[in-house]
Amino acid sequence: MKKRIVMLASLLICAFMGVIAGLFVAKKVINKNDATSENKGVSFERCEYVSDTYDGIIEWEYISASFDELIEDSDVIVKGQIIDVDRSNLLYDEYRIRISKTIKGSCKEELRIRNYHYSFVGNDENVKTTSLVTDYKKDCDYIFLVQYISNVYEQYYTILGNVFIDVAAPQNSTFFDKRLEIENPELYIEKSEGIKKEGKGITLSIPYLDGEKISEQDLIDFSDAVLEIDISDIATKVKTSEIYWCKVIDVIDGNADLNNKRIMIAFFPGDVKSGDRCKVYVKQTVEGSVLYTLSSKNSVFSL
Repeated sequence: MKKRIVMLASLLICAFMGVIAGLFVAKKVINKNDATSENKGVSFERCEYVSDTYDGIIEWEYISASFDELIEDSDVIVKGQIIDVDRSNLLYDEYRIRISKTIKGSCKEELRIRNYHYSFVGNDENVKTTSLVTDYKKDCDYIFLVQYISNVYEQYYTILGNVFIDVAAPQNSTFFDKRLEIENPELYIEKSEGIKKEGKGITLSIPYLDGEKISEQDLIDFSDAVLEIDISDIATKVKTSEIYWCKVIDVIDGNADLNNKRIMIAFFPGDVKSGDRCKVYVKQTVEGSVLYTLSSKNSVFSL
């Protein structure tokens, strides 16, 4: 079965590592032959975000080339007007949208949608480094293809595939850096079979237990590991989390190979500090990763 991972998969992982606060380099492989329409995506060698606050590297594969697939992978597709723009974040702009039409999924009358900034270097020698920051403007109407991403630290909507559809000038529509060769994108989307299919945001989200009263047994059953750890040095921090290097003192439940290993855990800001010893209930972000997230909002206990 063909594997499709949307572009923002890396951002989901990066958000907890703090890589989202700095530089990441991502290798993407696009299978053009599997595209379901003529509107195929651009092949990338790498996508990178640059700042002076982090020097980490992440790689992932992106196998999804057509506009049809972006429609299918979207959780929500809406038409709406930007009523406010927040450009205070280094990595993304956030738009407050007043919704006039919902084409796929369901949502409130207003949404806050993130538009992450990218640049890329094509693996075609003729493709030069290109900015992928689209020109959204306040008080203008657009069609947004978005995914809903959730984890224990935050929940948000984010634009998928760098799609840009200006209602007033549909001839200027793009996805990635490629012009969308569709005369009427809104009508095309409405007639697409992709709006009947479930979006892929859930596959990019990291599950967690939600609720005020969660039993210890529920936490144990849900967690990938229950660990006694010493908090070492902080790796980085973002608005929603602080990521610390931690040494595993004891594996209470889970993979015994973690004993005496150094792992990274994302905590809520201010919950821990270097030198603390804690018992934690955690989920591994992806198989083989050293990065773990909390299993719930109440998963850290001082020792």
